[in-house]
Amino acid sequence: MKTTTYVVTVMVTLSLILLVPNKGSCMVTMLSTEELVARADLIVIGEVVSTDCEWDDANLLIYTLATLEVEKDIKNTSPSSHLTIRYVGGTVDNITLIIPGYCTLSRTENVLLYLEEEDGNTFRILGNVLGKHQIVSESETGVKFIKSGFVSSAKTYGEENVQKTIRLDDYLAEVRTILQKLGDGEQTIEESE
Repeated sequence: MKTTTYVVTVMVTLSLILLVPNKGSCMVTMLSTEELVARADLIVIGEVVSTDCEWDDANLLIYTLATLEVEKDIKNTSPSSHLTIRYVGGTVDNITLIIPGYCTLSRTENVLLYLEEEDGNTFRILGNVLGKHQIVSESETGVKFIKSGFVSSAKTYGEENVQKTIRLDDYLAEVRTILQKLGDGEQTIEESE
């Protein structure tokens, strides 16, 4: 009887964990570029200058706190020149937590991020992997491109949702058009990068 009670308790607990969504869940909802722009509190370009990992208060999850030095505000104005980006995953005391569907940030990485405010100067990446675009420069010309796992403004999500590399200027022009259409946020984006 004791074993049955234990098995039922474990099954109920697992069911609740799997069925009840929470702020830390790893489900990634497909969002188009229009949806990302509309839902983001901030859209910024910057460089990751540091990352630190820590346990949550209950010692169940590891969080990474990345510091982003903001180089350019695209939607709305950042509350500071340095933002804290918090996400699930990381390594503490030789214990590593990796959550599928969650992106990571690396020191010296240049990124365009769609952010949602958690509190004050702490943000989370909207849509996880969908809200992070790595910025790379072509070595010969210096032309900047964004790399993302999912770059799409289409409402249907099929073949266009593969790794794509797009000129940063072209992508920012698309975002500018969406911002103008929405009439949303302080349009601090410049005409040319």
